[in-house]
Amino acid sequence: MALIEATNMAKRYPALGGKRALLGRGGMGRLFRTTPPVPMALSPLSLTVEAGEALGIIGRNGSGKSTLLKLIAGVTAPSEGTLKVHGRVASLLELGAGFHPMLTGRENVYLNAGLLGMRHAQVRACFDAIVDFAELAEHIDRTVDTYSSGMFVRLAFSVAIHTDPDVFLVDEVLSVGDEAFQRKCRARILALKEAGKTILFVSHDLGTVQTLCDRVLLLEQGEVLSRGDTQATIDYYLRQIGQAQGIHRVASGDVEALFNHGRLSLFHRQREVTAPLGLKVQFFSMGSYHESTSAEWTLESPGETEFTAVGTFPRLPVRLYLTVSLVEGRLCLSAAWENTQPLDLSYVALQCFLRSAYTTWYAGTQRGAFPPIAPQDHQWSTVATVPRNTASCAVQASADGALPPLLLEISDADECARFQLDNTDYMAQARIVHLTEAIPTGAVPLPPGRRTLGTLVLDPTCDDAALRQVQRAQEAAERIESGPLMAQYRGGALALSAHEQLLTDALHLHAQLRCGALWMLGTDFTWDVTRETDDTLVITGRSARLAGSLCWEVTAATPHHLGLVLTLHNEERLSLSEYNLSLCLEAGYNAWQSAEASGVFGDAGALGTGWTHLNPTYEAGPYISATGPERPKITLHADESLGTVFPTAIRTDTAQDGRVVQLLCSSGRAGAFALEPGAHVLFSGRLWTEDPTSS
Repeated sequence: MALIEATNMAKRYPALGGKRALLGRGGMGRLFRTTPPVPMALSPLSLTVEAGEALGIIGRNGSGKSTLLKLIAGVTAPSEGTLKVHGRVASLLELGAGFHPMLTGRENVYLNAGLLGMRHAQVRACFDAIVDFAELAEHIDRTVDTYSSGMFVRLAFSVAIHTDPDVFLVDEVLSVGDEAFQRKCRARILALKEAGKTILFVSHDLGTVQTLCDRVLLLEQGEVLSRGDTQATIDYYLRQIGQAQGIHRVASGDVEALFNHGRLSLFHRQREVTAPLGLKVQFFSMGSYHESTSAEWTLESPGETEFTAVGTFPRLPVRLYLTVSLVEGRLCLSAAWENTQPLDLSYVALQCFLRSAYTTWYAGTQRGAFPPIAPQDHQWSTVATVPRNTASCAVQASADGALPPLLLEISDADECARFQLDNTDYMAQARIVHLTEAIPTGAVPLPPGRRTLGTLVLDPTCDDAALRQVQRAQEAAERIESGPLMAQYRGGALALSAHEQLLTDALHLHAQLRCGALWMLGTDFTWDVTRETDDTLVITGRSARLAGSLCWEVTAATPHHLGLVLTLHNEERLSLSEYNLSLCLEAGYNAWQSAEASGVFGDAGALGTGWTHLNPTYEAGPYISATGPERPKITLHADESLGTVFPTAIRTDTAQDGRVVQLLCSSGRAGAFALEPGAHVLFSGRLWTEDPTSS
């Protein structure tokens, strides 16, 4: 059923004339002067909006978007054509219109809701919900003239959103309040859509338009421009609006980039690769976010394939320099910034928002799938934190070929900068690749000066083979080999293989610390990988739960052998109940042996849902081994200098279906390992393999 039907509807606002002209500038002359024809505010258009449909309306300022909503809301009448609107309409065109400053918030709720068509009893029934949503329970009986601007718009939005109409008209109101309240507003608009309400949504936030709307109407000087589906229309608009406003566009072959007031959009074969939020820079200072899109920008040396943009922030003493160039189909973005006075800064990030159609990510030796972004996701979520020395990552879309694989490489970055992969909330519907530089606490405030964030290269022309080549190069930098035995860094652990056969599974070789009742797994730390020499790999990890760091030193010894040293660098006094080195093996391993005991791992189904220790008794010993048919025997051995070590074998639960051999350090008394600040060797020893055919 169509709720809105417009046929050849147009709107023209008359020019001022007649007797009224005597009161303004021009006097009597305006009565006789010939005036040019008044242009159409909205050219004739025909439009049908079905019940439950969400229609986005985009276009430049003055293109007729608000005029269209005012016609549908009944604020003004068409100059030509006909318009039929069925059902009750609520318009969110101007938040707070109808509020009286001398009335209390409570009184204004009833007043404003009445203007929106609600009866007194209906307002009373949802009054508490209105106040709770606005977060103004403590202030609702104060007069509105004492409210801050944020409190005012929160109350106005809450009143409007709690009406129960058939049609919602929304005009640029999702920028109200702080960031947390904006997310709350977006979630509520989305809930209305899911409830089957008809929504007409005007916004310059193209990410929200893309997520919320079933189709998009593009207006240009009062006329409707049709460019196919939602994404095609948004792509066309982005490319045209930049040119029309004099914002710079560079192009080379199939690749083009559009810079628009601090946001950079990347296109490949006229289809946007980036999400509508594009690439931008964010500063976090003294509890506030400062986006590059809020800066005032000037262009230097604009050319066909390169330019430099300089942005000045209104509330931050920072000048941002972005140099953009296209080289052989690759987009190069170099970012530098200068603070003109001492600056309290937590971090600066170069954020690349990518289309949600990208489903798979690669970063060094890590890979994974982006989790789906669900309607209940109202916050950003971290997908992966990449080791600091990782110079590249990549994303791939589904197999339909609509989006190319995208390789992202970083150079000239500060040593504190690292990649991070995130999902946005449901409304933004984007994947994010951050290049983030965290400012050490001891360096704040930063003295005046110019600093380089780095150069980010986006390559939409690479194919799957090129991605694999880059990944292999990164893997080589994060592995160490000792004859046929190889240890590969993988997400805070070491994956072991021999003769190209993977020996470990799930958690691989990792460390665990127990502080009181709290377990800290090495796989939960944030790690950096450093190649000290061809024969030595150093892996350093930090955790929010630990004031300090863990450091692996892995050394290639004689063939089949790896030297292992695990050192804890604690910055505060720490008491450890126990700690261990755990080796999680793949399913082919079926037996274990230590100096004092031996056994089989058995069937996980018979062991229940918890982890089960298989040792009949805990006897101290220096080593534990595991064997399996046609698999190399693998042994974990502690040095004598380490002290008392307890080897143990573990069968994990049915879900993980793992086999674990472990060297455990424990005195049996909680808090027995009292570690003063400093460096403490938790483990030193070796790991080696023996071929099944060896004696």
